[in-house]
Amino acid sequence: MDFPNTEQKLTKQHGGDEIGKFVSLWWEQIGDDSLDPEEEAEKMVAMAPALLKPLLRTELAELMQFAQSMVHRGQLNEGARVGGYTLVHVIGSGATGTVWEATADDESSVALKFVHPSYIASPEGARRIMNEAECAAEVEHPGLVPILDQLHQENLCALVSPLIGNGTTLAQHLSDAREGASEYSSNTVLLSLLRAIEGTAALHEAGICHLDIKPANLVLGTDGHYVLTDMGLA
Repeated sequence: MDFPNTEQKLTKQHGGDEIGKFVSLWWEQIGDDSLDPEEEAEKMVAMAPALLKPLLRTELAELMQFAQSMVHRGQLNEGARVGGYTLVHVIGSGATGTVWEATADDESSVALKFVHPSYIASPEGARRIMNEAECAAEVEHPGLVPILDQLHQENLCALVSPLIGNGTTLAQHLSDAREGASEYSSNTVLLSLLRAIEGTAALHEAGICHLDIKPANLVLGTDGHYVLTDMGLA
């Protein structure tokens, strides 16, 4: 009779969080279409502790295999129709998905967050997407980005939100300021964050903690106020 390797079992039990960090970092890297997913996966494996390398390599290989079978990049092009929306252009891409500006049938502008297929295929990823929609529906506040609709069709999963400004985040603002491409005033930024802070307070009053407040999740509106988005970890 073959018995499971004890060391391998312990590695799986105690290395899950560490593997998750490398997988998340890999997703962030391949958000840049110029980078090769396989090359980035090998970089992640090289960075991982020796005991985790085999498990991480297997995890990333399975994710890439699944992504190849459900890849939706070819389905998402400028001018394409998805549900009742017409895609305009990509606003940004990250660990969980790619965000497009789109036009609804009533000609209003919206943001469509298309979730990476492999992300939502995992139980934890699927839970976070459902969680984001549920939390956004539970608390309405001008400092929080609401979820207007959900799309599920032909291997595509997307969350629909109002388009906030042109999609510029506080992270982009800070990056531009560091590079000298824009001016930065701490007082102005603090004042522009008040609405998002009040939205966070509204979440807390409802018993919800966001748990992922960062510059990349604060989007600047046309009125100069930031609003908080992405409640997948709430």
